[in-house]
Amino acid sequence: MVDSNVPVAADMERSRVARHTRSRFFLVMAGALLLIVLVGFSPTLYLRAYFDVPDVPAYLLVHGAILTVWFVWFFIQTSLVAVQRTDLHRRLGVIGVGIGVVVLVASAVAPLGLVPRLITAGVDIEANMALFAMGVWINLGMAINFSVFLTLSVVYRRQSEIHKRLMLLASVSIVGPALARFGQFPDAGEMNPNEGVFLLGGLLMLLLALVLNDVVAQKRLHPVTMWGAPFVIVLPAALGFLIGNTAFGHSIVLLFS
Repeated sequence: MVDSNVPVAADMERSRVARHTRSRFFLVMAGALLLIVLVGFSPTLYLRAYFDVPDVPAYLLVHGAILTVWFVWFFIQTSLVAVQRTDLHRRLGVIGVGIGVVVLVASAVAPLGLVPRLITAGVDIEANMALFAMGVWINLGMAINFSVFLTLSVVYRRQSEIHKRLMLLASVSIVGPALARFGQFPDAGEMNPNEGVFLLGGLLMLLLALVLNDVVAQKRLHPVTMWGAPFVIVLPAALGFLIGNTAFGHSIVLLFS
């Protein structure tokens, strides 16, 4: 007599293994993001006492600390899912919403403080206004992306495949400043054209990892990945190039100077 429960048990085991594999991918991604932040900000934040870096306003140090808290929290959350502690994951999710609101405020304040900071340092703003304005608007676009992905992740919190992709995209949206810091090595704290290369290249690699995971693990591109991954790049770039290069874009930046 053939046990009819065998195929069912096999299907359940395959489903369990698939869920574990997917959870492991998001855990690895959360760990990679946290590592990027810790290494990227080390010379100018965590280990600044050991590097010859210029002084920065206190609000930037606070901004860096807030971002660190977010990425630590995100790593803990993905770890809890990986070990199947979804009960604790849900409880800590409420805390994450509060952290996310603070991250959004800090991510908006930091770029708007760029021009006043450069003016204080004696930089000729008028001569390079297009470049500075573009940078400010790109960073504001990242903050907007974060708010959109985070809000949607709360809305879809009960649909795990959607929720975890939105949370990952929210975190990728704000890792840009840490990626850009790699372009400053070995002269930590100094502006360098390589910052843009590391920022864009790093974001593309992170998003490509998500795309490949979808294709390999699920044999299809998840809808959230399909529209969300391009959004991470397109919105900040659009704001930077289309608004940052206009008189209106310059006026908004100068408004906070």
